[in-house]
Amino acid sequence: MPPGDFPGTFNSNVEFLDTSAPYNIVSDGVIAPGAMVTVGPGVEVTIANNVNWLVRGVLRFESAAEVGFFDNNNSGSIASTSIEVQSGGVLDAENTPFVLLTNGNDQSFIQVEQGGQLLATGCDFSIKEVIWKGASTLGVGDVVDNVFTSVVVTSAESIPLLENNDSFGRVEITGQPVQSDTTVRQMGTVSTANLYYRFVSDVQIEPGVQMKFEPGTKVELATSVNLNIGGKLWFDNVSEVGFFDDNFSGSISSTSIQVQSGGELAADSTPFVLLSNGNDESFIEIQSGGRFEADDSDFSIKDVIWRSGAILNVGDVINNVFGASINVSAEFIPRLENNDSFGRVEINGQTVTNNVVVGQMGTVSTANLFYRFTSDLQIDPGVLLKFAPGTSVELANSVNVVVGGKLWFDDVSEVGFYDDNFSGSVSSTSIEVQSGGELEADSTPLVLLSNGNDNSFIEIESGGRLKADDSDFSIKDVIWRSGAILNVGDVVDNVFAAAVNASAELIPRLEDNDSFGLVEINGQTVQSNVVVRQMGNVSTANLFYRFTGDLQIDPGVLLKFDPGTRVEVANSVNINVGGKLWFDDVSEVGFFDNNNSGSVSSTSIEVQSGGELEADSTPFVLLSNGNDNSFVEVESGGRFKADDSDFSIKNIVWRGGSILNFGDVVNNVFGAVVTVPAMLIPRLENNDSFGRVDVSGESVTSDTTIRNMGTVSTTNLSYRLTSDLQIDAGAQLKFNPGTHLELANSVNVTVAGKLWFCDVNEVALVENNQSNSVVSTGIEVVSGGELHVESTPLLVSTAGGNDTSGIAINPNAIFRSDATSRFQLGHVDLHQASTAMVEDSSFDTVINLDVNEDSSLTFDNNNFGSAAVNVSGLNSEVVDMTNNWWGTTNASAIEDKINHQVDDPTRPLVVFDPFLSQPPQIAEYVPTLLSVNATPIIAGQTLAVEYEVANTSPTGDGLSQSAILVYLNTSASQEGAMLLAVMPVEPLAAFTTTGVRAVNLTLPEETDPIWSLGLPGTYTLSLLVDATDVIPEFNEKNNVISTPLSVLPTVVTVSQTDGQTEVAEGATSDTLELTLRSVPTSDVTVTAMPDEELDLGAGPGQPVELVLHLGMR
Repeated sequence: MPPGDFPGTFNSNVEFLDTSAPYNIVSDGVIAPGAMVTVGPGVEVTIANNVNWLVRGVLRFESAAEVGFFDNNNSGSIASTSIEVQSGGVLDAENTPFVLLTNGNDQSFIQVEQGGQLLATGCDFSIKEVIWKGASTLGVGDVVDNVFTSVVVTSAESIPLLENNDSFGRVEITGQPVQSDTTVRQMGTVSTANLYYRFVSDVQIEPGVQMKFEPGTKVELATSVNLNIGGKLWFDNVSEVGFFDDNFSGSISSTSIQVQSGGELAADSTPFVLLSNGNDESFIEIQSGGRFEADDSDFSIKDVIWRSGAILNVGDVINNVFGASINVSAEFIPRLENNDSFGRVEINGQTVTNNVVVGQMGTVSTANLFYRFTSDLQIDPGVLLKFAPGTSVELANSVNVVVGGKLWFDDVSEVGFYDDNFSGSVSSTSIEVQSGGELEADSTPLVLLSNGNDNSFIEIESGGRLKADDSDFSIKDVIWRSGAILNVGDVVDNVFAAAVNASAELIPRLEDNDSFGLVEINGQTVQSNVVVRQMGNVSTANLFYRFTGDLQIDPGVLLKFDPGTRVEVANSVNINVGGKLWFDDVSEVGFFDNNNSGSVSSTSIEVQSGGELEADSTPFVLLSNGNDNSFVEVESGGRFKADDSDFSIKNIVWRGGSILNFGDVVNNVFGAVVTVPAMLIPRLENNDSFGRVDVSGESVTSDTTIRNMGTVSTTNLSYRLTSDLQIDAGAQLKFNPGTHLELANSVNVTVAGKLWFCDVNEVALVENNQSNSVVSTGIEVVSGGELHVESTPLLVSTAGGNDTSGIAINPNAIFRSDATSRFQLGHVDLHQASTAMVEDSSFDTVINLDVNEDSSLTFDNNNFGSAAVNVSGLNSEVVDMTNNWWGTTNASAIEDKINHQVDDPTRPLVVFDPFLSQPPQIAEYVPTLLSVNATPIIAGQTLAVEYEVANTSPTGDGLSQSAILVYLNTSASQEGAMLLAVMPVEPLAAFTTTGVRAVNLTLPEETDPIWSLGLPGTYTLSLLVDATDVIPEFNEKNNVISTPLSVLPTVVTVSQTDGQTEVAEGATSDTLELTLRSVPTSDVTVTAMPDEELDLGAGPGQPVELVLHLGMR
């Protein structure tokens, strides 16, 4: 048949013998069963692109010139150009080259299908693939003396049938199970240079079957291919076993050799390597019942894994290099010791049931070895897991090692905790020591390798024990739970950067360590005395203690914090003191209040009945300021003692029945709001300063005077009544000059005894209720009670509220107001049978008078310019309101201010004429000069002092004699002062002065306790006018003037050493000793002052001076 284009179908015998031109197969076709197509010597055959020639008969090439395959498809879609030998068909080729005429994206191959047969001798296969499918026919000698540049694809069992060929490139091993022993050699009778084997599909090696790769072979596993070994797979001095991992997508698969139960993997002098490194898992896995033997091999894939129940005997795996991560049970690790080197050794979650010592493995190098716990692990009771010196250990994220036996880190290089969870969910990475378990760390650093959102900690549970010496804990927490065992000496010479969490009673047992950071005191009840010190043998710089759980200090038990310690109370933690809590010169007690939600909780120290809180030289501060209540509370029967401390938290609260003795709380600064019963307030007077003092609602049952407290400063002090208050019959509550008082909204004071405002800066009634319901804020004086307002303004402090604010004087009660008091309230009510004595006062309010025959009302020299008077009661009564100022001299205008009998005949009559023609005339005494004419000023010296007092009122005369006091103190305060002089002052007319006057004052000797600041020192000389308060004034707060005195000690003292104390007539001598008390800064002059009958050489009565020159010896 001549050359030309032919379809591929031939139903009878055909010969291609003409060499003048190629025979072109241009379309798919079938060589029918029984038909033979013979291609003679020198003949060229081509197969067009995408043509598949099916052989069911015989296709024979006898020394053909060439069989060329066209593959000129360069599109993305893939087709095939092929000769496919189907069942019963035979492809017989001798001395014929099979070549690619073009090389595109298609598949160009010869494929021998099930029942088909390829016979080839002396051929060259340079197309893309030659494929033997499963159950194809391949006998010994069928394919010999050929060159395979093409990829050969065949089952493992068929490979030995191809050995007698010249050379190969890649031989792909398909997924047919290996059911009989197979040895794969380094094939190629001419050359083996390009030969390598690649598993391209999952393969099962059946039980009892061995597949062996002989020395020099090279093996690959394609991506996502898994070899399952039920029999034995043996790599004997193989050049390389390469794993492809070229999957870079998000999905993860595996490339692996998996040794099943009963199976075995053997590797002798064979490297296992990664040929590409993507996202897949590339590993060798020894499953339960499987075995792995390896000698002198190199494992550089991702993982080598022994699962639970895998077989690993001593000597099975030796002299190997493991670049791969090893995953193995703790008990297997010692069986791997006799290998050259390791990288990461992962300890899986198999329970440790036998003693194990994990050493620094690597007979050649240990440089890269580290151990990592990758799953939760249990060490059974009575079992030891020890890491020997030099080892390095890690805990993977969210792994928890549970110690029921003993875990021992002995001079380990590092124990690292991973916390690389940055999500919102929180888990834990931990070592947890159970009851009966023990963790020991000697000269070992425990560190964080990453710092995320998880909890990374060591936890000693009840009955568990931690022993540590010379170690460094830099993880997040080391925790001793209730019932944990901690003996003195168990934990010494360590550095704790980790937060330590322990009960208060265990803390002293940690003292002998190098340093600490945060020490958390958990909520275990304190049942025995504990002293918490400033721990740290090397450094205490970063130590601070924090209460992290509610805590009870039992009755009779002391918890003391020593000087220099720093203490915090975590948010919403409450310390209940039934025994004693003592802060002794503590650096700081800080309260956390970082709750900014709408719900409110408390952070507190609460002193119970029988309990005591003591604070000496300790500041209490807010570390954060949220919506919670942060306070110290002294309950009924509890006691609080404090000296020289600073309270800047939100509240200090003394409840009714709490114990507060004089001297219990002194020399403190209260920035916190103090809440205290009125009767306890005087016991707080000897403190430096206050802010707000809330007066709680406990009844006043005995006389109580409330002063303007603050030995250093009274600037910020104000009192506030926060609850309804009762002043019992027979009891007096007095607010002294300079105090400031508020009544909180809806608070009412009921006075059955006496309430006295004496020269108070202000009494403010708070009215901030904006709701529709109306309540009252005010003072109600009941029968037998008395309200005395002296030089004090009472006013509403806020405007716009809906409440009512005022004073009510009930029947048989007394109201006194004088000395420029002022009322700017909603109302002042005087009920029937009440008594009122009101003079020198001002009213900007409604005055309601309910009058009967038992009423006793006196109003004189008052300013009613902004007042309105409403009178009710018996119309037979007359109320005398003459001699007052009504804001006008127009009688009709005054009449309009008063609602009485003139307006309604049923009401009593008010008489207001004569009335004042101007506002009441009141004096104003002010000291204008206080001058000391002496330099220097020496203790014991007599000073000449000049002073002047003025009445600065333009119209008001002083109506009586008054007194001046001159006193010495460490400040301008009268408290604790020394009185030096009292001088009378005659009545001063308006706008006149005393003129400059002089007085001699003798300072106390230097031994007097008034010099408490030491000498030399600066003290204060003060002058107080109207000291007996007999002159009504506009302003009672400007009656003091002060000047500083720089006082020196006595420089020279004189003592008699000889002679007489009296000098007889005639010449005589005496001896005096002069003693310098300090080093002088200039010449010292000593003057002898004789009386007029004595002549010391300068004439009778004349002084004699002795000058001691500076520098003389």
